[in-house]
Amino acid sequence: MSLTGKATSGGVLRGKISKLDTLKGYSAYEVACINGFKGTEAEWLASLKGEKGDTGRGFKITDYYTSLEALETAVPSPSVGDAYGVGASIPYDIYIYSASHGWVNNGAIGAASEESLLADATVE
Repeated sequence: MSLTGKATSGGVLRGKISKLDTLKGYSAYEVACINGFKGTEAEWLASLKGEKGDTGRGFKITDYYTSLEALETAVPSPSVGDAYGVGASIPYDIYIYSASHGWVNNGAIGAASEESLLADATVE
């Protein structure tokens, strides 16, 4: 496949594009070619892999508290990324500490009850 074209600063593709092509949409490889990539699809795929990054810190829920107020009292000087469960029972809301936003509720996590699993089940 050989496509030619040029991207403008507004992201509009210009080049040898037929009316039919505009109806089907482009693959990422085709867009790369339109924007100047020279090479086969296999070469383009190989070009997408970069160097290995640093290992992440992982995710660990440190403890559980019944309310946000109880968490704030128990952990007065949290570190960025600290994670705690908040609530009286499963499912707990997971609060993660952010330097710019303080404690952020990231939603519930926990095991589903048998009743909720059965309520969502469909029989075919």
